Amino acid sequence: MNLYDEVEYPSRSFSQTHPERAATIGTMLGMSPPVPATSRILEAGCGSGWNLIPMAAAMPDARLFGFDLAESPIESARRDTAALGLKNLRFEALDVLDFPSDTGEFDYIIAHGFYSWVPRHARLKLLEICRAHLSPQGLAFISFNANPYSTVRLMWRGMLLYHAQQMGVKSPQELIAQSETFLKTLRDQWEKRPTTRFHSKLLDLQIDSVRSGGGNWFFHDDLATFFEPFSVTDFDRELESYGLQFASEALFEGLMPQAVADRPMNWIQREQTWDNLNFRGFRSTLVCHRNRDLVRPPDLNVFEKLRFAAPLTRTKLNTFRNEWTGSEAQSEDRRILDILTRLAQTWPASVSFAELGAEASNLLDLTLANVIEPCVSANRLPHPKQTFTLSDKPAIFAPARMQAQRINVVTNRLHSSIQLEQEPLRKFVVGLDGMTPLSELVPLFGNEREMFEQLDWLYRAALI
Repeated sequence: MNLYDEVEYPSRSFSQTHPERAATIGTMLGMSPPVPATSRILEAGCGSGWNLIPMAAAMPDARLFGFDLAESPIESARRDTAALGLKNLRFEALDVLDFPSDTGEFDYIIAHGFYSWVPRHARLKLLEICRAHLSPQGLAFISFNANPYSTVRLMWRGMLLYHAQQMGVKSPQELIAQSETFLKTLRDQWEKRPTTRFHSKLLDLQIDSVRSGGGNWFFHDDLATFFEPFSVTDFDRELESYGLQFASEALFEGLMPQAVADRPMNWIQREQTWDNLNFRGFRSTLVCHRNRDLVRPPDLNVFEKLRFAAPLTRTKLNTFRNEWTGSEAQSEDRRILDILTRLAQTWPASVSFAELGAEASNLLDLTLANVIEPCVSANRLPHPKQTFTLSDKPAIFAPARMQAQRINVVTNRLHSSIQLEQEPLRKFVVGLDGMTPLSELVPLFGNEREMFEQLDWLYRAALI
């Protein structure tokens, strides 16, 4: 039995893996990526499918294929796909080494939580799949544990596995429990000694990671059979052997050069130096064919091709806050405030560069600060709020409704995770099935006004 059959790896959506993000960053780097909505998408190590399922529901004209070595998660993914009636998505229980050579091209390939957690021959097979099956202007998303910080995680891993061996641990669940206990004991002991007090602060990072991710995440990410970190330099060198190249981190703030040294650097040297200065421990990278000439840093003229969106709330006369990232923009410039006001009013739909009437430099600054997000799709959602009409029997985004029946974190149409913190709200989401009149759901909140406030929140959360 595969360890992923024995210990479930919680499956959810990851916004940074979405083809929309890859296509936008690829465009900013001078590429011409395929339109995400009609693209072919492959995910290696897809687990129970909850990164691909919301994509398939939101992009019915795309074709998606996910595979995983573990059979139990794939069976679960198939059941959920069938229950949602998705015809553009298929799942297979498949070893990456047996990936069929006649599968054709994919415009976007996703391998999240794969590269550092498989043996070398499987890792290199993934790169072979990217070389052979990634379309000429396509992009692959590959995440991995990064050095320098992952060297510290290797130290914790060695200590925890040694402790488990001494304790005679026989099952993954015992390993998880013993490891959590030992980490806390180790921190308590280190805090008492002047020579180790500093190290206990690093240990706090690991304990927080365990607490936030949960035991099953911790087991697969840190304690399972394989855990191999890489520097971005080593990663790009491995890519080169397969005719691939590091394009960018799948984050907008990494697209512009940072002042990291007094001497000239190529892009990989710059990235490695920045990793060292920031003690980076994880990377979410975009990869393309090595024969693609990339524009680095992006030419500001490319902003004229993009659209922009942001869930903004005005908190002060001259301040806007992004409800999802928590980032703020403060300005006395009337033009910038007008841009932010327009985006706030239009969300969750996007606005074109021409419609904003903005300077590219302004939009770049706001993008790098995580205040707004560029996109290439003509419409992120079909209806701006000004033209949205609520029916008497509204339907929530179908994958989110299915998730709400099980957990309190759901995926919206923009592939972001939304927390349903209050129990009435989760029940409300389950009740929004397109057949139940709103009048029957009022008792969940006590009055109609509160119910409509929640509907407004669900709209802004891109769920309805």
